[in-house]
Amino acid sequence: MATRIAATLLAVFLSLPAAAQQPSFDCTRARLPAEHAICRDPAIAALDRRMATAFRTTLDGVTSAERERRRLEQRTWLGWRNTCARDAACLARRYGARIEELLAHGTHTLVVPPTGIVPPAGVTAATFRLRDGRYERVMPDGTIHWVAVGGGSMGTDYADGRPSELFMFQQVGNDDFPTLPGGAGPWSTQLEAALDGLVKRLIAPQDHARYDESHAGFSPSRRITHHVDALTFFLDD
Repeated sequence: MATRIAATLLAVFLSLPAAAQQPSFDCTRARLPAEHAICRDPAIAALDRRMATAFRTTLDGVTSAERERRRLEQRTWLGWRNTCARDAACLARRYGARIEELLAHGTHTLVVPPTGIVPPAGVTAATFRLRDGRYERVMPDGTIHWVAVGGGSMGTDYADGRPSELFMFQQVGNDDFPTLPGGAGPWSTQLEAALDGLVKRLIAPQDHARYDESHAGFSPSRRITHHVDALTFFLDD
């Protein structure tokens, strides 16, 4: 039987006020199955609200052409979201991924740090590291975007004292990896080595051993997937 992936949102946004449980749109005008599902689920409604806020932030300080390009990208994503229909787990996954993309995009384009935040001396771009079982993307303003190695949770830690944001989810069925075809050994070894090298060019040398430990004992195909997942997170802009 084909592997099926189910995701359950366990906690969204620590210390959210009750008013923030409504989505960003008017539920009395909901027409699509996905919109009705969002309006019925306070946790997903909160995700929708946070996504809308993050999206608006990405429109600040950009040219009109870039603003229109981002709006088109958002409309495309909404169409992708709507294919979830009434599947709450699907909606939670897609909102979580979109919010992470928007947060990363917004902080990469940050020009003036928020009041009270002093960027670390000499830091002008994101740095990448592994800490406590997390891939971390440390931004110039001290904000840390992270995802747990192997999935399960992701979030944002702020440097200015704001409450951290935490998404916790569970994915089932990711342990089935295809067997590489006969004769694939040489090229798969080269591919894995190349991907591993790319990751280690991004992270600090002192994190190389931690990274090796994070996939020790994995099969070749699963190690390749592991490297791709790490690169996807670190290079998501």
